[in-house]
Amino acid sequence: MNTELIIVIINYKGLKQSHFKTSLYSLMSQIGYADFTINIYFEQMRSIPLFNNIKVIEIPQKYHGKAYKVKEFIINNTKTKYIAFWDADDVYTIDRIYHQINLIKEKDLDLCFADFSFFNESMIISKSFFKLIGINKRKIDILHENYIGLGIITAKTDFLKSLLPFPEVNTLDWWIAIKSYSRRANIGCVNKILGFYRVYDKSLGARLIHITIEDFIKERQNKIQLYKTLGANYLYLVDYYEKLNIKEKFDDLLQKYRNKQYKNIWGGLIDYEKD
Repeated sequence: MNTELIIVIINYKGLKQSHFKTSLYSLMSQIGYADFTINIYFEQMRSIPLFNNIKVIEIPQKYHGKAYKVKEFIINNTKTKYIAFWDADDVYTIDRIYHQINLIKEKDLDLCFADFSFFNESMIISKSFFKLIGINKRKIDILHENYIGLGIITAKTDFLKSLLPFPEVNTLDWWIAIKSYSRRANIGCVNKILGFYRVYDKSLGARLIHITIEDFIKERQNKIQLYKTLGANYLYLVDYYEKLNIKEKFDDLLQKYRNKQYKNIWGGLIDYEKD
């Protein structure tokens, strides 16, 4: 069994079995790159379609509900050269692995991400996330936003190991992205839609309608914790968020977020604005 690349699916408790199987079949349909194995990590064991190159692993009880600990456990327990995380409720194009692995090898990348879109039970919500936020027309600004979700990256395993241990933060994807940029990692992008993120009533787009003051307050605390963890180069942002009066600025913050639509899904609700 070839183990150059491992694809990790984390199947969390409460996820619909039909969503998981749809995602799994999109994985089994991958073309152009056959040198990978699949590890499925379960919080709650389920029956799955049987394929020869799938290994099922139960996540230790002590890590349940702790996304950062689950990711650490997985990264520490693989010996493959490359690793790809595969969200268990999303769907990917049949050439996702082919494009990302080829680019990693061609440019000796540490991490490769890609464009993606959104869908719900009845339709695709947007054709391109990159076009939606205008990434194709401006410079990357990782402090303000993050579009490098773990569900759409392939990376060198040793590089991800070099980022460990992960802090106990709710915005782990964003932390990994910022840490990668601060380390001057060699990051590449496939400017093509390679995945479709499933949208639920209480996630992503719905946040545009249902955001509360408490959401902004929680986000501010997450960012303070995140930038303190990142260290001295980010202390000016710690100071900025500690001084930000959410209750006083709520209406203005909410309007800015709604105007930018999906711009800050992982980065959060609040944009840092330099005075």
